[in-house]
Amino acid sequence: MDCLHFILSIGLELNITEKQPLKPKFPNNDVTKQFIYVMDKVTGLYKNIKLSFGNNKDQIWQRIFSEFVRLGESMGFSWNEVEQAYFAKNKVNHERQANGY
Repeated sequence: MDCLHFILSIGLELNITEKQPLKPKFPNNDVTKQFIYVMDKVTGLYKNIKLSFGNNKDQIWQRIFSEFVRLGESMGFSWNEVEQAYFAKNKVNHERQANGY
């Protein structure tokens, strides 16, 4: 769930407002390949911003989010399960922060 948190945080930092998954670019049931694809897109976003081509950041971030959702599906999780696990983990994180963890 930490990966989802970081992806959403990046979206907030970039002022991305649309957070609906796109249709996956290619169907991939190989979890390792899907993970590598997601990481490649994160690297692409970093390079895009570093090189000041920020006009593509929305599209790149949207692809990252979409392919992360696909990664979860490749591992057998529905979006609802991912979302519920994220909220549960986020609650634990907030409790830890409140208690000086």
